[in-house]
Amino acid sequence: MARIIFRNLIGLLCVTTSIVSAQIANDYNSKLLESELKKVDTDPRKTEKPANGIGAGSASVSAPVETMGKISLVGQEKNYLVGSGDKLGVMVWTTVPERFSVSVESNGYALVPGVGSVLLNNKTLAEAQDKVRGVLKSKYNNIKIDVFLDAPKVVAVTITGSVNKPGEYYVSGTKRISDVISMVGGIAPEGNPRAITISNPTLPETSIDLVRYTRTNETECPFIRSGDKIHVTSSSEKISINGAVTYPGKYDFKQGETLEELFQVSGGLQRGVDSLRILVTRFIDERDSVVRFEVTTDQAKSFVVYKDDYVFVPVKKDYRLTREVTISGEVVFPGKYVVRDDKTRLVDLIGLAGGLTKEAYLPGSKVNRVDFSDVGFAEYERLKVLNQSDLSPDEKSYLKYRDGSKNGQVSLDFEELMRDDQSVDNIIVRGGDEIFIARRGLSVNIMGAVLKPGLVDYKEGEDLGYYIHRTGGYQRDAERHRIKIIKGGTETWLRPHHVDKIEVGDAIWVPEKPYVDRKEVAKDILSIAGGIASIVLATITVMKYIDEK
Repeated sequence: MARIIFRNLIGLLCVTTSIVSAQIANDYNSKLLESELKKVDTDPRKTEKPANGIGAGSASVSAPVETMGKISLVGQEKNYLVGSGDKLGVMVWTTVPERFSVSVESNGYALVPGVGSVLLNNKTLAEAQDKVRGVLKSKYNNIKIDVFLDAPKVVAVTITGSVNKPGEYYVSGTKRISDVISMVGGIAPEGNPRAITISNPTLPETSIDLVRYTRTNETECPFIRSGDKIHVTSSSEKISINGAVTYPGKYDFKQGETLEELFQVSGGLQRGVDSLRILVTRFIDERDSVVRFEVTTDQAKSFVVYKDDYVFVPVKKDYRLTREVTISGEVVFPGKYVVRDDKTRLVDLIGLAGGLTKEAYLPGSKVNRVDFSDVGFAEYERLKVLNQSDLSPDEKSYLKYRDGSKNGQVSLDFEELMRDDQSVDNIIVRGGDEIFIARRGLSVNIMGAVLKPGLVDYKEGEDLGYYIHRTGGYQRDAERHRIKIIKGGTETWLRPHHVDKIEVGDAIWVPEKPYVDRKEVAKDILSIAGGIASIVLATITVMKYIDEK
């Protein structure tokens, strides 16, 4: 038993040593490769032709080259093409696990240790994995074998056309066409991201649409391949789409594209689209003669668009529009409620909120409307910037009203509303309305020129004199004939004789007499009297002079 354990320990130690050695070798090769790439990029001469065939003026894109560990290409095994320079890692799960690497040589073959060569060039990673597993089955029967991309190749790629930095570059094989275009500064303003051609000496020419790759999840942008030549064409013809799409605007025209494909490129249709009436306007001459088509979303699958077409995607008016009103204060369940704009009345809303609490104070409650036509607001804004001396009495009065009130408050009587839900006060609430149910107060606020201003406990039926007496009476400088009662909730200022009764939450304002400096008044009187005397004396003198003549 001890011998078996000792033998297994020795085997495990050997495997660990081989793995560490392989990683050290990979690390050394990685640094050496990056050093060589850096030389190609920074050598100011750049006159010698590298071994891979890229000529003078080539450069290395400053992107990391993955050379260590397991490269994550999960789900992309059928898209990545294996080629010269790729290194596949192999893990054989025997009693003592074995790990080794398989490198693809310039001829496209890879030597699998103990088995032989296998052609992997231009095979997808999935196909290469199957081939390596297949040849290893003869040596390792019924044993699990993992094959993965251990280190990607570095490929030479040329990019031309309407890009900001065209040229020849070295990049990691795990980069995509879109990555390479970003690395060289992106597509120039005149470039067409929907018409990018990829040519390769050993593979068929392809064309890609970067906008479609970005906006849809159908497929991903292709990986770069050794020898690829990327050409970005210039933009010429356009097509427009507006309305209920995610990204409205102008797009480069693509021959043979259907309306449904244009929807996808523009980010897809939004909620509430009128699926039976999508308008396509098309020119029929070189000026302004047009023809219009009404297309359904089903017909869009086969409806081909043309250059200069203008597509408008209408949305149904008020499609599932959420109209929220807010009710706060003394209701059982305050909060935001969704209402029908033409049906829900104020009493219904109070019912939705659980009804009024025992502390609700109806005279002080109010409804503020946000969505209304504020007639007179422009005039109010104009008057605010003028000098008071330039205003007429009516303009001053209007400005004072607007400054002291919250515009948008709905005029209604909550007490009448709760007595009779058929009254005109049972208004239809609108989206955005704010309903506040006041809390019943226990006092009346006495302010101004009284001996002890402050809150006085409310007593039903009592008049102004009672509350003034409770505050100690008037001060000497109280302006008694200018007292105002401020009604709670509405904040309306009224003269005492215009108020039927003082209620909970009301306020009483006792103004002070304006301060008068008697010395200054005396001076003014004497000055005026002196002026009058001078005028009288001058008049007498003139009259005497006339009489003498």
